Order: sequence, then C-alpha cells, then structure tokens
Amino acid sequence: MKKFIIALLILITGTFVFAADNVIDGRPETWLRLAIEEFNQKNFEKAESYLSNINNQTDSDIKILREFYSAKILLEKDVSAANASLAEEKLLVIETAVKKSQIENLNDSFYSTLLQCKFRNEKWNEIPLVYKKIKNPGQDSIYVLSSYYYKKMQYEKVDPSCGELYASALCKRGLYEEACVEYDKLNSYSSDYVMALFLCSRFEKAYEISLQGNFSESEYMAGLCCINLRNWEKALKHFASYITKKSSDNSFVPLSLYYKGYAEYNLAEFRNSYASFLRFTMDAPDKQNLYVLKAYEYAVKSALQNNDFKSAVLQAKNLVRYSPEGEQKQKAVILCAEILADYKSYEEAVELLAPYTGSHNDFAAQTIFMTAEIYQRQEKLSLADESYRRVYEQFPKSSYAEEAMYRSGEIYYSHEKYSDAYSRFTKYIYKYASGDFSDAALFYGGDCALRLGEIDRAIMFNKTLLQKYPASVYCYGANKILLSAFYQQENYSQALEVAKLMLKNFARQASDDGIEKRVIELEKIVKGTDRRIAEKETEFSKLGEDNTREGRHCGTELVKYYAESLYTQKEAFELASRLLKKQTEAEAGDAAVNAEFIADYNRKNGENKKAAEMYLKAAEFYRSMKNSSGAAASLYGAAEAFAADGFIGDARETAKLLKELYPQSIQAERVDRVTGDARN
Repeated sequence: MKKFIIALLILITGTFVFAADNVIDGRPETWLRLAIEEFNQKNFEKAESYLSNINNQTDSDIKILREFYSAKILLEKDVSAANASLAEEKLLVIETAVKKSQIENLNDSFYSTLLQCKFRNEKWNEIPLVYKKIKNPGQDSIYVLSSYYYKKMQYEKVDPSCGELYASALCKRGLYEEACVEYDKLNSYSSDYVMALFLCSRFEKAYEISLQGNFSESEYMAGLCCINLRNWEKALKHFASYITKKSSDNSFVPLSLYYKGYAEYNLAEFRNSYASFLRFTMDAPDKQNLYVLKAYEYAVKSALQNNDFKSAVLQAKNLVRYSPEGEQKQKAVILCAEILADYKSYEEAVELLAPYTGSHNDFAAQTIFMTAEIYQRQEKLSLADESYRRVYEQFPKSSYAEEAMYRSGEIYYSHEKYSDAYSRFTKYIYKYASGDFSDAALFYGGDCALRLGEIDRAIMFNKTLLQKYPASVYCYGANKILLSAFYQQENYSQALEVAKLMLKNFARQASDDGIEKRVIELEKIVKGTDRRIAEKETEFSKLGEDNTREGRHCGTELVKYYAESLYTQKEAFELASRLLKKQTEAEAGDAAVNAEFIADYNRKNGENKKAAEMYLKAAEFYRSMKNSSGAAASLYGAAEAFAADGFIGDARETAKLLKELYPQSIQAERVDRVTGDARN
C-alpha cells in the first residue's frame, strides 16, 4: 500500500503518468490510478466513471483522494460558479481528513484547489486565509492571490509573474512605461496595452497596436491616437467607421461622436461637426457631463462658422441650461450674451443677463458691465453710463470697477460730448492715479480740456502722462496736444521745444504729420514773423505750394498777408508772379487778386507800362467772373498807369472801354481827369 500511495503522489504532483492497464483488477487503488490518468488527460467523464467504482469501504486515504479528484473534476470541466460551489462543498467535507492525512504534498494540492473555488465564487475575503495554508504555492495560486490584491486595489502586491494582470496593476499605479515593457514582453495587442502606450503619449505606437488588435474598441482607440497626433483626416475615418459598426452595439462608446465632431471641426467641416456634436448631446443621458458641455460649446462655434445664428443661440442656451452653477454657468451665460449682442439681439442679451445682475458678487459686476457695453452699442449713452456707474459704485472692489469708470468717460468722448467725458475722465484720474487706464484717461481727459478751452488743465494732464508713462502709446498724441495748447497760449518757444522733441523721439509719425514744417513756422514766429504769415506759409507748403489748385489758393491769401507789411512787399510780388503763371480760368478770382497786386507793385516802383498791362489782365479776370467793381477799378488803374508813362492814346482807349462797360461806376465818372479830357 505504501508504494501505491507514493505512485499516487507522483500523479498528484503531475510529474509522471501511468499507462492504462489492459486488465482491470477491480481494486480501489487501480480505479483511482486510472481516474487520475484520465483526469490528467482531461477526459473528465471517464475519470468520474472510474472514481464511482471506489466504494466507501476502502482505505481512508483512497477515499480522501476520490473526493479530492471528484472536486477537481467539477472545477475543471465547467467554469461555472455553480460547479465551483459544488467542488468547494466536497473539499470542505474532507478538509479535516486531509489535515490528518500523512500523504505528502496533499495539503498544498488540496488548498490550491480550494483556493481556485474561492476565486471562481469571488469569495475575495477568504482567499488570503486559504493561501496561507499552502506551503509551496504554485503559479495558479500566486495568480489567485494577486487577483485578490488587484481586487482590493493593493496593486503593488500583484506578483510580477502574473503577466497581463501585473501589467494592468502597473497601469493602475501610474507606472505606464513599466507596464508597456511588460505588455511588450507578452507580445500583447490588447486594449490595455494600447491604453498604456496612449497614457505614455506614445501615440504612434499605440496607433500601430490598436490596428493590429482584435478588441472591440480598436478603431475607437486608433481614432483617439490620431486626435492626439492631430491627424484629423485619419481620426475622422476611424471614428466614422467605428460608429457605423458599433452604434447599435451595447459596447458602443458615445464619446466617438464627440471626437468625430472634434475632428470635423478641425477640418473646417463645420456643418458636419455641428451634426456630430448635436447627436452626441441629444443621446447623452447626463447633460451636465463635462464632454456634453464641451460639445455644446463646439456646436455653438460650428454654427457660428456656418453663419447659422439661430442654431448657435439654441446651443448656447442649452449650454446655459445644463451648465452647473458656478464658473461654468457664468461662462455659458457670457458666451450666449456675447453671441446675441454680436448679432444685434440686444434686448434678448440684456434679458439673459438681467437675473444675474442683482447679486453681490464679481459675476454680478461682470453682467452689469456687459449690459453697459450692450447699451453702448445701442448708443443708449445714459443707460450705459448708469450701468457703468452701478459697477464702480456698488462693486468698488470688483475686477470690473476700474474699467467701468474709465468706459463711462470713453462713451461720451466717442460721441463728442466733451464736457461729460471730461468730468468722468477727471474722476477716474483722481480715483485711480496709477490705474490700468491711467495714461488713456490723462490723454483723452487732456484732449477734452483743450477742446473746452481748459488749456492749463490740458497741459497739466499731458505733462503728467509723459512723465509717468514715457513708453505709453499715447505719448505722441500727448505731445501733439501740448504743441497745440502752447500754441493757443501763444507760448511759441515752448511749442517749438515740443515740436523739436516730437521730431527727435517720434521721427516717422512727426514726419507724416508735417511737424518739420511746424518747426520752421514756430522758428519764424519766435524770431518775430507775423503768426498769420508763419501759419499760412506752413499751410501753403503742406498743400503743395503752387503745384496744386489748393496750394495756389492758399498762396494767394499769403500774398495778401505779405502785402500788408512794407518789409515783405518783394516776397508778395515774387509769390504773386509765381502763382499767376500757373493759375487757370477756373481760378479767376485768385488770379485777379494776384494780377492786381503785381500791377500795384509795378506802379509803386515806377514801371507804369508793366503796371498798366497787368491791370488790364486783372480786369479780364474780374470780368470773367462778373465782378464789375473789380473790373472797373482795374481798368481805371490801367488808364492811370498809361497816362503816367505818357501813353495818352492807350490811356484814352482804356478810359473809353471803362465808360462803355461800366458807365455807372465811380471810376467812369473820374477817368477823364486821368487822360486830361475832363471838362472844367
């Protein structure tokens, strides 16, 4: 009997298999041996039939082994929990006998089998207790204990010999690189391997494995990899294929619709992306899910890209409706209001914001501020001003208070209501001496002051701006205001200093604005030139001098200014001569003035014949524009100049023409005295 038990032990440990005897001798040990052989060959029905031939009258060790193998057969031939329960019952019946048995290694085999029963029946809490009773646990037992640790989320205790279970445990611990090494050793094409690669940002490798894998979400994972590789066309292809194949399957991942829409959005297929996002949101049971809210947001953007305002508003309202209270809801409200305002649905936008304006938090300040902006777009200045005032008075510590106070001045400035703007900019300047909009407020406030005649205040504001904010974008404008203010004060030396600084510090802008000419003008004024002449010279130069009609008109006015002074008679003569050469019949009025001045200048200088000819030319210009008084005066001057130079005949002919053309003029009455034909 002892030799037989040793042989059985060899069978139990699996190191040797007996050949079946051709002759059955009917002894219990023979049936047991044959049953074990068939069990090892996985011929479970034969094994059971052999075990049934062993009666209860036999040796206790054989009976123990009979029940033990009977339990093992139940466990192996059917993986159901019911069979595992039956096997466990059989094992528990013989547990006491096993403990007393002298059969070597039976204890470990018994508890290893019992451990499998506990595992199959998911009796997790009993697994460690059974495992402790195994002296030399095999790989199956180690795997069961590792499964217990995995179930209990004690992932660090999972044994490295457990293949994919160990790799998965590494993933659970966040050790994705190590997990990838394990999966690679196993030559795995599983979804877990793809996910580990994905979480390591190894998207190209993950994409490759997902295409080779057989798992149900392989195309879904391939699409995700393409999203992260920004390969939108491939992503769209995989998600579209996955949706077509799996949309009616219980394992369908609805997020595929979201990612399909995202790929379409990035491919600028906005009509399709809107449809994908819409389907995703409609099918989603939880409307407050983060992806659903993001889908509403992209649906809004897609609709806007399609110029589909109606759909954009609809989805924006859904975003408001389903966003949870707090920051998300607030962002949704602002987005929806912005869309409504951009498409000029102002009243609806104000109505949307209204419920949130009555609170006492920063969001209330934001909604009131936005309401003010909408009123500003509608040019409802008083309502906009009132709303801005609510912000900075009721929410002085909010992030919108300062800008609201500045904007209240800006709205009036943009509508040229400089007095209202000035008072509000001034208020801002004193409240926020170094605020975010301080340089702008100083500039616009100074401009308002200048326009209102508050020249000293304009100078003060802009000097402060230049001193405090030397790098401000308003510095050039501030210098322009100072130049104008000093000029109006007739402080020409200060104005000249500012103009020179502008040329030095803002060369390009100053050149475009003609500041070089202003410098020349100011230098002349500082040296004593009549201000009117200096200004007109600058204007004359700016208008292109005698090369443009506007310039010639300005030059004619400059001739008049030169003519007023004895010191600039020559300049007047030279300029008038220059202009007259280029003036056309369309400029008859200016040409007549210049011709008349040239004639006067020649007359004073004793060149009477030249003067007479120029008077006649002036008369022609006056006549062409039906200016009878000017023409009569010029004809009289011509007659007088002819007579003075001894050309009496020419004088009389001119006098005759004067009397024929303008018989009622005072010059016609007096002209005979000039020619010597007057009767006493």
